[in-house]
This record gives sequence, structure tokens and C-alpha cells, in this order.
Amino acid sequence: MRVSSVVPAVALVAATAVLAPPAHAAPPPVPACGAVLVSDARLTADLTCPGGTGLTLAAGVTLDLGGHALRGDGTGTGVLVPAAGDVTIRRGTVAGWGTGVASPPTGWEEDHDGTVTVERVRFEGNGEGIDGTSRIAGPTKTYAVSRSAFVDNGTGFSALVGALTASRSTFEGNDRVVGLDSGYALLEDSRVRGNGTVMSCYESGCDIRRSTVEDNGTVVDAAFMTWVEVVDSTLRRNGTVVVNHGPYGLTTFERNRVVDSTVGVDAGGTSAQVVDNTFRGNDVAFTAPAPWDPAQVTVTVVGNRFRDGGDGVLVPEGAVELGDNEAVGNSRWGIHAPDAVDLGGNTARRNGNEPQCVGVVCGGPRS
Repeated sequence: MRVSSVVPAVALVAATAVLAPPAHAAPPPVPACGAVLVSDARLTADLTCPGGTGLTLAAGVTLDLGGHALRGDGTGTGVLVPAAGDVTIRRGTVAGWGTGVASPPTGWEEDHDGTVTVERVRFEGNGEGIDGTSRIAGPTKTYAVSRSAFVDNGTGFSALVGALTASRSTFEGNDRVVGLDSGYALLEDSRVRGNGTVMSCYESGCDIRRSTVEDNGTVVDAAFMTWVEVVDSTLRRNGTVVVNHGPYGLTTFERNRVVDSTVGVDAGGTSAQVVDNTFRGNDVAFTAPAPWDPAQVTVTVVGNRFRDGGDGVLVPEGAVELGDNEAVGNSRWGIHAPDAVDLGGNTARRNGNEPQCVGVVCGGPRS
């Protein structure tokens, strides 16, 4: 009898264990203005702060904006990230701050490192969206931005020594998208429209890949040992697409479509490789001044089509290597480069000025 009385009791305990509701992890805390976050946190409503620092993140923390806005009063920093270590900011809006996201200033001894991952964040109406400045002559913190938007900011991303990789993002109505001194910035698979200057780069690497860039002022304004790469992109109705003032830099401009802009590429006295592009309806498609140090500069323009603009190739002084280019229907010069190195295969017809080619021998239409 004792054995039979124990069995139902055991069964009852087992059933109770099966039917007990599972334990749930506590939700992340909801931060308040001025909070220092040492664990993951999520906004459950818009948060408006009176300047200062909105939120400060410790290394390893994810801030989920939860589709809400972190707003400032036009001053201060929205999110202060650590100098060292990785953090993530995602899903929401950072608006109305002096600087939307930044790391703290440090001395010469303290390193900046790690990655700030920014996903699906809209930066709107800030003085600077992100200040990516790292320690001079030290490790660099990288800002990895994806599926985000920078709208109506003074500058989208700026840095004195810093790195930005931005993919599948939108940049619209900013005075300047990127301002960089001694660092690296990449915009890829993105849409860039209606800004002042897109990339202002000094002693840096500045790249645009597979993007649509339209209705901006200058797209890339580079100087002093800056390496510029623009590839596989469509650039429409801009002012100057690329000018690299040099010296000792390099512009690589390949497989792009440049339409209805004031100047396509201005080599600016530094080395350039302009290859396999289509230029249509631009006032001046390609130009280059005489380089400051000719021994250090090589300008190669090969395999391009210059159509229906003002001047196709206009290089009044200085050597440029020209090969397999086609200049058709421009209202002024087709190819005008008196000191060119002729690589052969150039063609020109129906351009306004005669002769059709200066500095190279032009044949008939391409086969």
C-alpha cells in the first residue's frame, strides 16, 4: 500500500515540473538621460535630453533604440562610446545633438581600438552625426555603419585619425558627408544625394564603390597624399566629381558612369588612373593641370567614352597617357592634350573644335 501511495505523489511532482512556466530573462534596463550603461539597454519611448551627454556606453554594450529617438537640444553628445572596445547602436534615431556619437578625447598614452557597429540608425539634424576621432599616431577605432541614414547634418562623419565603413546607407542634405584628416572612409552600395561636399579628405584613403551619387556639390575633394578610389558607381548632376590636389596621392577612377556634371575628374597635379568610364553631358569630362613634380606623377586615361559634353579631354599642359578613348559630339574639344603620350587607339568625331585630336593621332570610329 505504501508503494502505491508514493507513485501518484511522484507523478504529481513530475506533472507540476512539466507544467511550470519557463523562466524568462529580465528585460534590458530602460536608460535615462546621463546614464552610464554597463549592460545592454533598450529605449521603450523617445528620450529627450537637455544637452550634456545623453548616454554613455561601456565596452561590450549594445544600445537598442527600439525604433525610438534619442534627441538633444543642439549641444552635447548623444551617445559617448568607449575609447577601447566594441559596442553596438541600432534601430532608431539620433537627432538634434552637437555630435550624435563620439568617443572621449584621450591623451597620447591611451589607445583607441575596437569597432562601433551602427545598424539601422538615422542621424538627423546634428552638428556632426559621428565624430570618429582616434588617438593620433595610435590604433584607430572603426565605425561600421550599415542600413543607416544621415540627413540634414552639418557633417555626417568626421575624424582626425579615424575609420568609417558605410554600406547600404543613405546620405542626404548634409553640408558635408565625410570630413577626414589622416584616416580611411568607404561608402559602398549607398545612395548619396543633395549634399554639399560628399568627401573632404586630407592625407587619407577615401573610396566610393557601387553607389549612386547625384545632385551634390563636389563629390571628392582630396589633398596631400590622399588615395581616392571611385569604382562601379553612377554619378549624376554633381559639381566636380573628383579633384585630388596632391602632391603624392593617387586617384583610381574605374567603370563609372558620369552624367551632366560640371567636371568629371580633375587629376589636380597628382597621379591618376581613369579607366573604362562613360562620361556624358559634362562640361569638362577630364582635365589635369601641370603637376607640381612631374617625376612623381603618372596620369593614365584609357578606354573611356567622352560624349555630348563641353570638353572631353582637356589637358593644356603636362603629360597624360591616352589610349583607346572615344570622344564624340562634344561642343568644344574632343581630345586636347598637346604633351600627351599616345598609347594608340583613340578616336574622335563630331566635336566642335578642330582638329578633333591634339597631342594624339585619332583614327576612325571604334569597330
